[in-house]
Amino acid sequence: MKQTFFKLLLKSQLLALGFILFFTFISALVVGLVAYKKLQMFSQASGLPLSELHTLLSTAWEQPPRAENDRITVLVLGLDTVANRDQPALTDSMLLASIDLKTGSVSLMSLPRDFWLDEYQTKINALYYYGAQKDPEHPTAFVSETLSQITGLPIQHVLTVSLDDVADLVTILGGVEIAVPDSFTDEHFPRPGVDTSVVTDLAELQQTVTFEAGRQTMSGERVLEYVRSRKAEGVEGTDLARSQRQQDVLRSVANTLQTRRVMTDPQILGKLTRWYLNRYNSDWPLQDVLSLGFIFAKNDVRPTINTISIPIANTATESGLLVHPTVSRKYDNQWVYIATDSALLKTYIFDQIEQQ
Repeated sequence: MKQTFFKLLLKSQLLALGFILFFTFISALVVGLVAYKKLQMFSQASGLPLSELHTLLSTAWEQPPRAENDRITVLVLGLDTVANRDQPALTDSMLLASIDLKTGSVSLMSLPRDFWLDEYQTKINALYYYGAQKDPEHPTAFVSETLSQITGLPIQHVLTVSLDDVADLVTILGGVEIAVPDSFTDEHFPRPGVDTSVVTDLAELQQTVTFEAGRQTMSGERVLEYVRSRKAEGVEGTDLARSQRQQDVLRSVANTLQTRRVMTDPQILGKLTRWYLNRYNSDWPLQDVLSLGFIFAKNDVRPTINTISIPIANTATESGLLVHPTVSRKYDNQWVYIATDSALLKTYIFDQIEQQ
């Protein structure tokens, strides 16, 4: 039980770091574009003609982002599927980020992936999978609608973030520096690019990856191996260690984004913009993101991030809004959390977000 609590805590920190990383990227973009002479290089790297860039910035300055009651709520889904492996797309982590346009307060709340939904007889980490089956073109719609009902919060945008996205970001940055705490070897790491419907030989399906302790610069491909490794011997083969490695990588990416090298390089900033446009523009248009930043600038508001936790009863004598019932057929023999009072949970989440 104690280990489960720490795993939940780490995943909350992991998603929080991911959201901070996103805002760091936007800050780097704005700072790096101050010098007009660099716009041409930025334009070439981003694929945005200067006229289109001017229109984007002008429109973002004039038009406010889509919000409700001066608040924007974003659902961030962390997907952890190995490329080319035929597995259900379950969400490894889920984060609600609610942004107050007036105060700049960003409230982050991690939702336990093991939270059981009686109505659908499944955990919330399967909502994305079922949403993709119901509507392949809009797989996040079902997740968004369901979580809005649970929390009482209208959700304007849904972002799905995979480890491949993080690896692509690392590649754009030219690598990141990671301090590997302990050496480890994983002899059963899934080999990328293998068609599992055809290949059955383990020697072709798997490969060995090794990491030596110490500070080192990792490429995007190397980062993927580092954060995806599950089968190392000892502590490094646990989910807890893997979550810590993911957290370390995100922190390093965030730190790299804030370096002078990145913030003053129009080519890197242009590539970052193109990466965002290709990956997330349909989910949360860059114009709206820039508009949000301009609102903060106009109001002289500096965003502050607050983390909110849902009270969990880890023992029979503790009080909480979520409890862990005995594993039984009622919950498909799965380890789950259930709400002690669904209405009270909804009120708590809504009130905590609004009060920040």
